[in-house]
Amino acid sequence: MYDVVGSFTDEHENVRIIANVYDNLKRGGTAFFSVMNGDLTLESTPEFSFNEKPNAIFDLKPSRNMEKTGEVFNPEFMLFDTDRKIYYRKEQFFLGNELPIELLVCDRRYTAGEIRNMCESVGFTVDFLRYVSSGKFDKPLSSNAAHAKEILVKCTKL
Repeated sequence: MYDVVGSFTDEHENVRIIANVYDNLKRGGTAFFSVMNGDLTLESTPEFSFNEKPNAIFDLKPSRNMEKTGEVFNPEFMLFDTDRKIYYRKEQFFLGNELPIELLVCDRRYTAGEIRNMCESVGFTVDFLRYVSSGKFDKPLSSNAAHAKEILVKCTKL
């Protein structure tokens, strides 16, 4: 499952995705999850709290990065809500025949420890967890999270 876990801002819903995969696998079945690397953006992304600054997202600069390059890790165009552990970014889309649109995109990103704990909490055994570049899952990066945009997890239902 590529970047599905984390697409919900509610942590419980992301755990339910993993649990649903677990429930639908046969004993001995294998699942792969790829999540956006929270370690990569956590240190460089400006932080805010809706409790303290509820209007901060209105000042967030919009980006066309997702449309042009698929890049969703540029901290210049993101905010991290420290209360809810959610990343926010504004994305503009101009391509196609439709009117241009600007969306506020929200997602969750996970550290290696967080995604491991989520998988184990529903019963999976984590066979390996490694930092990778999207689309290059067969080539592990070093254990240094600073360069990896994705975390790949291989789990087994015992």
